[in-house]
Parts: sequence; C-alpha cells; structure tokens
Amino acid sequence: MATQKLSTMTQAQRDALKPTFMALNTWPNSWLEAACRHMRAANILRDVYVKGEERKMQRLERDIELNIRHDGPWTPEGEELQEMLDADLIWDYCLLAGYAIECMLKGYCLASKPDLIVNREEMHKSIAVHKLVTLASMCDLPLSAEENKMLSFLTDQIEWGKYPGPKDVSGIPSSYPFPLPEHVEAFFNRTYTELYDTSLDE
Repeated sequence: MATQKLSTMTQAQRDALKPTFMALNTWPNSWLEAACRHMRAANILRDVYVKGEERKMQRLERDIELNIRHDGPWTPEGEELQEMLDADLIWDYCLLAGYAIECMLKGYCLASKPDLIVNREEMHKSIAVHKLVTLASMCDLPLSAEENKMLSFLTDQIEWGKYPGPKDVSGIPSSYPFPLPEHVEAFFNRTYTELYDTSLDE
C-alpha cells in the first residue's frame, strides 16, 4: 500500500493512525530494539573490519621484510583486495553505530518528554535531527570532550556516510580519527545504563 504524506491525509485517516504512531515512538522498547539491532549489525561489521585490518598489516610487514615494493599504478587483487575491502567496513561500522546511539537517545527523549510529539501525529522539529551531541544534551546526558568529538564524527557518518561525500564543502569531516569500537560500545552501554536502566525506572 502506497504511503501518504501527512498533509494529504484526511483527519479520519490521521486519527486512525495516531495510536500506532504513538506506540512506535513513545514506547522505550521500540527504540531499544532498533538501537540494539543496529549495534549488533555494527559489531558484526566491526569483527570483519578488525580481521581485515590485521591481515592487511601482516601483509604490509611481510612486504617490508621481503623488500616487496609496488611502484607505479597498482591494483590489488585476490586476498589483498579482500583485506582492503574488509578493512574499509570501519565506515559502515560507524554509520550503524551512529544509528544505534541516535535511536537510544531519541527513544529516551520521546519517552520522557511527551511534548516532543505534536498533536499525537508528528515529532517536533527539535527531535527530528541526527546531531548526536544535540540529542545527548536534550537527554541531559553529560559528555566528556572526547565523547563530544566522537559523537560529532558519528553524526557525520549518519548524515552523509552512506554517500561518497557531504552535500557541501562545510560537511567535510575534520582530521578526528575513527573512534575505537570499544569507546563507541562503552558510550552505548553508558547511555543505556544512565538513561533507560536508571532514569526511566525511577
């Protein structure tokens, strides 16, 4: 069935869908399930990336030891190509990990602040964003300087990481390195503990 934009729906159609909309967006478990699914997929890619990076470094060390050089144009093939492709999955890890953290933060905001749902039929524009630092602030979740940088990097991946580049030059990321997966997972777990396991149970 084709979807309709809110503006083209009749009032009766909107009213009929409001209970489903509210259930999907204000039940914490709805967001937690999505967050955990994204993080699980991210961790599968993380494992592939780690193994690919290890094989790539082993090959590089072996090439240095044997004085093997690639002069001029060079196209990797076979196992060497597979290693490089596997190592590149760090980008997709960051994209999915960013989605997971976004779901975790938005879920808490929507469950604890009912006014973020306008007329029981759409999210307020303040929550309809991908900026993780902003969402963490809305959750009153304190961030260290390093976490702030990490979330800003992951925001870039959410906003345009699925494309080759950003929509304008200002979106080109800084030289901040890829966050370590263990730091991302630690923040994900802290978010769950401090927001869901503690605050929503009070």
